[in-house]
Amino acid sequence: MTAKVIPFPINAMTARSHEPPKTEKQAEQAVDDVKKFHIQETLLTISPMLFERLSISGFDFSDINTTEDDVVHGAFLMEALNSLLHRYYGLYHPFQTVAEHIVVKKEDESDEYTIADQINISFVDSETIIEK
Repeated sequence: MTAKVIPFPINAMTARSHEPPKTEKQAEQAVDDVKKFHIQETLLTISPMLFERLSISGFDFSDINTTEDDVVHGAFLMEALNSLLHRYYGLYHPFQTVAEHIVVKKEDESDEYTIADQINISFVDSETIIEK
């Protein structure tokens, strides 16, 4: 009688070979991958705490009447945090460009910012945005 072995799932970080990078570009990519992994883990850790704090403050989005708009706005918030953490590490995230177009300095030459009246950009891919 032979035992049936259940394979253990291996995530992308541990599935890579343990060989050191051969080029500087590969080394930079490996470091960026670790940074992105850290960002994802951080977001997975803090997002429940963030929404729990909102719930404690009276903004409970977990009830059954939550609309699709609530989900979209929650996802927007999480992507904005994702973008901020990417920026901290010097990594690109499309929301960085979105934020730069949405939040603009007031025209009265003060140091205050406001929301833009109009924004018109197109995403070509994750690294390219065309201003219209």
